[in-house]
Amino acid sequence: LTQPDTLKVFRDRVAVAARGAFDDGVAALGSGDYEKAEGSFKAALATDAENTSVLAYLAAVFAAVGRDDQAAGAWQTVTLKPR
Repeated sequence: LTQPDTLKVFRDRVAVAARGAFDDGVAALGSGDYEKAEGSFKAALATDAENTSVLAYLAAVFAAVGRDDQAAGAWQTVTLKPR
């Protein structure tokens, strides 16, 4: 899978109502604006609280800023939840 294909797999699992916030988070993450990315992914979770795709990206933000415990916790949640 190419990077756009991989993103599409994750994005397709996000509720339509949360996709705008998810897309904003992905864009912010890609530009290195981790604070904005975190806020956007949390906004997406407010609409789609159990979404593992959003949690996976939020975990990446936590890892990028050195919040390893939070990253590990988010990853554990992602891997333990059914899709």
